[in-house]
Amino acid sequence: MIDNSVLEKLEFQKVLNSISNYAVTENGEKNILSLEPSTNFNKISLEGKSVTEAKEILIRNNPPQLDYIPDLFEVLTQSKIEGVVLSSK
Repeated sequence: MIDNSVLEKLEFQKVLNSISNYAVTENGEKNILSLEPSTNFNKISLEGKSVTEAKEILIRNNPPQLDYIPDLFEVLTQSKIEGVVLSSK
């Protein structure tokens, strides 16, 4: 793990806060703010490939038109009715 003094010098939390402004969901924002640096080469390589793939998709197509989506877990949990299932029709 990287020493906290290094993260402070790099303003790591400030960078995460800035990136979190682009999140379109509340859960996405929470995930961004909880990120920590990694020294695992395989994990870093896999994440890099995912970022490259996402960037290429955005370059080839129009970016998706999404507005901010709040965390709906609590609301959906409260609306649950025991023993009731929606039909596929």
